[in-house]
Amino acid sequence: MKTIEKNLLILDGYNMIHKWKEWRTLLEQGERKDVRMKFIDKIRDYTKKFPNLQTLIVFDGKFQKNFEWDQNSVKAIFSGEEYSADDKIIEFYKEQKRNYENIIVVTGDKKIFSKIETLGGISISSNDFKHKVELSPSDSISKNLKIDKYPNKREVRINLLNQL
Repeated sequence: MKTIEKNLLILDGYNMIHKWKEWRTLLEQGERKDVRMKFIDKIRDYTKKFPNLQTLIVFDGKFQKNFEWDQNSVKAIFSGEEYSADDKIIEFYKEQKRNYENIIVVTGDKKIFSKIETLGGISISSNDFKHKVELSPSDSISKNLKIDKYPNKREVRINLLNQL
């Protein structure tokens, strides 16, 4: 029997939301909850074509406490008042890296990007991931995410982006 690779995609929530101009405007108008749910729905719709992929969206907790949403392999959480989303993403990566074949972190934050790479993980820029999400489903190369380990992190990112 073939073992299915289990992968985790961690998204820097507000960092990603700010990549969409219309959502950034709504955030500025105080529509945080609506924007979060639209973003979560968009990510859920996109990632459902990858059956071996679980997704965690981490939001900064200073805006809302005790938020957790979990449906169809997509989970969204707040970092809490004492921690930033950045801290939670790095902490979660360290705690979970043995439980997944691959953990891919999507962020535009250079601190997180560098830290995850230093820890041996895979980081993808928010802009690159946004571009992939906006493509139609037929533009995606692969239905099943498969990451080949290359010695060069840049090649890993290129390979992964070509599959998403």
